[in-house]
Amino acid sequence: MLQFLVRLFLFLSVGTVAEGFASLSFGIPISANKLFTIALLGFAALQLLGQRSGLPANAKNVWAAVFGFAVLPSLATAFIMGVGISQVVNSSVTVISLILFYYVLAFVVREPRDVQIVVWALVIGGTIGAATTIAGLGAADTYYERGGGLGGNPNLSALYAVTTIGIASYMLVTTENLAFKAVAILAIGTNLLAVVQTVSRAGFLSLLVLGGFLLLRFRRLDLLQFAIPAVVLGVLAFVVFAPETYFDRISTIGEQASDLARFSTDNERIRGWYYGMLAFLNYPLSGCGIKAFKEWLYVAYPDAPMTPVPHSSYIRLLATTGLAGTIPWVVIVLLTWIDFSRVRSLALARRADEQLRDLFGQATFFQGVFLTWLFAGLVSPFEWEKALWLSFGMSTALLAMARRRIRELDGAPASDREKDEPEPMASSWVPPGLQTN
Repeated sequence: MLQFLVRLFLFLSVGTVAEGFASLSFGIPISANKLFTIALLGFAALQLLGQRSGLPANAKNVWAAVFGFAVLPSLATAFIMGVGISQVVNSSVTVISLILFYYVLAFVVREPRDVQIVVWALVIGGTIGAATTIAGLGAADTYYERGGGLGGNPNLSALYAVTTIGIASYMLVTTENLAFKAVAILAIGTNLLAVVQTVSRAGFLSLLVLGGFLLLRFRRLDLLQFAIPAVVLGVLAFVVFAPETYFDRISTIGEQASDLARFSTDNERIRGWYYGMLAFLNYPLSGCGIKAFKEWLYVAYPDAPMTPVPHSSYIRLLATTGLAGTIPWVVIVLLTWIDFSRVRSLALARRADEQLRDLFGQATFFQGVFLTWLFAGLVSPFEWEKALWLSFGMSTALLAMARRRIRELDGAPASDREKDEPEPMASSWVPPGLQTN
């Protein structure tokens, strides 16, 4: 019963990671996502009491705690800068919930079934969010006819749609169940339409980054059986459903690049980067305070043009938390990338084992999704998004599963161990495109 409850709330907490879902309260004084995460944490704690094993060993466990303590000065600075106590408390709760979300994911995702629960939660939750974007619910930008939905603002909705496309693509290429393939195709199609509806340049470019990453990772002609239909579906979605304003907005990517080359502060995004770096230089250790950038700007540069936020995860993190918060966050990001790569390396070394082949595919697609958030973070502020911390936790969980499986194989009778020479890669679960680097 306890295991069932852990998996139920794992599904609910992962399925509602998108900003719009996470803010739903249904009339209660706490958001649904935080409520699900608290419940998951509670049942996971009971599970921990009933078994000897705890968190899998990983350097990110320490760095996540370091990050939590490191941002305390920036929270204090925010209060000093004039941010209301309720906002400071809200920021504190956000930091704590993100760190706890990492720990609980790293602990409860232990078996292949748990990974599949995460996959299904992301696909179902993301597709529901995409449907609300297409329906025109939630935040919107009427000038460019941009849809938001339960993913959050248009840019966030686009990134969550790209995340769902990545995970649904994993489902599509790894399952032979026709019903599951149909669900995956529906999810991919719905989320492609949502990317179009958001008219997000970051979403458009992130989709290209995800596709390019996966093709480079696999480098197999076998993958064309999936890539070609996906490209055709994507092109049709853009041509048939994209409004004229979509192409108008996407065409401004060149203008943005030109402004960047000239570092023109007439561009709001570049102006945000400029003042963000000034905030960092003024407060290099603690930053100007989480959610205190506008307060700092109006005091330090009262005549500055309206610049609501530095449009970059990395610059906003430097501006608001300084080196104290940025260094541990960057370390966690680097360790996450390394851990996903380690899973792939370990799986390739023992590629005759079906479970390790599964882990290879899972690590590859989750790493691709992780890359899209890192890329989009160059031009939009996503450092506090739960999807990033989900990647942090999944990299720890998948690496622990790969190591545990290898220990099992090493401890098995000689007749049951995988052979030294490579075996045929045929599998009812992993397709040819996922069977080699």
